[in-house]
Amino acid sequence: MKNKNLLISSCIFVLLFAVTFGILFLTYSVDDLLLCLKMIKSTFYLIIGIAIVIFFTLEAIYFKIIFKSLDENISFRRCMHYSFVEFFFSGITPGSTGGQPVQLYYMNKDKIPMKKSMIALILNTILFKLFFVVTGILIIIFKFNYISMSKTVVKVLFFIGLTYDIVAIIFCLLLMYNQKLISKILTFFYKIYNKITNKNIDCKTKIKDITESYVEEANYIKNNIGCLILSTILVFLQRTIMFSIIYIIYISINSNPVLNYFDIVMLQIFVQQSLEVTLLPGQAGVGEYITGLLYTKIFDHFQIQGMMLNRLFMFYLPLLVSFASVMIGIRTLYNKQNIKETEK
Repeated sequence: MKNKNLLISSCIFVLLFAVTFGILFLTYSVDDLLLCLKMIKSTFYLIIGIAIVIFFTLEAIYFKIIFKSLDENISFRRCMHYSFVEFFFSGITPGSTGGQPVQLYYMNKDKIPMKKSMIALILNTILFKLFFVVTGILIIIFKFNYISMSKTVVKVLFFIGLTYDIVAIIFCLLLMYNQKLISKILTFFYKIYNKITNKNIDCKTKIKDITESYVEEANYIKNNIGCLILSTILVFLQRTIMFSIIYIIYISINSNPVLNYFDIVMLQIFVQQSLEVTLLPGQAGVGEYITGLLYTKIFDHFQIQGMMLNRLFMFYLPLLVSFASVMIGIRTLYNKQNIKETEK
């Protein structure tokens, strides 16, 4: 984990976070935010906490099921670690690009064959993007007013994000069943692995062995309909739960809520879809700006506070939880390596 790029990404993220909230707190009173926090009853805090835990747990269950179907017996604790790793490193790297390479690194440490790790991660990406494509189409059909009432920049970002997700699904499907393409991707990942571990592994032979049996494993997943259906349900449920947090915030600070659950969740998905192609780490700054714009209609004079609470509970708090879990996981791995070296 000594990669200089990780340190640079972390510094950029912290700087963007500080500038964003510095500007907000110069314009709006901190007391207003604290007032909103006081308005939220302890019951709602508990529900939000449970939702965050379930979010990470569902992804861990997904990995457990996929690896079991591929004859890899991975403990649930390690699957939870993969979930925390993905959220944390995606959150602090530009375009959320850091999560899966680091997941791949830890899966390799756990002796999971590269071909199986790649299938699990690619399928997860396909299902994640599919969720946004399906919900994006629902927004166009049933909640087009969200698009029409938005500024031009948000409209453009939404449709670019939707197009990007469709292209990403097509690319990932090709990636699962095109040996030449997977060979190039594996070469890229091995270069990252060599950089992280300061090793110089000759990956040509390994990649050849992987690609020869990779498509066979991918076909097994495709033909295992039960596993595919369950995985899809888990990923869709995971994302729905995270986007439901804003509804909990909404009903907790509005004494007379006028919008229903579907309205609020679709609005939050619309926000996230508009941020899909934002390359800044954690969408810091842009996320707050677009969220604030779209929250005018539902939070009234609590617009900025609603935006802050949204980002706090849907991004910064899970990021803090995942950071703590990743650090514990790294420390545990470090201690195990020290014990093995001592025993030798």
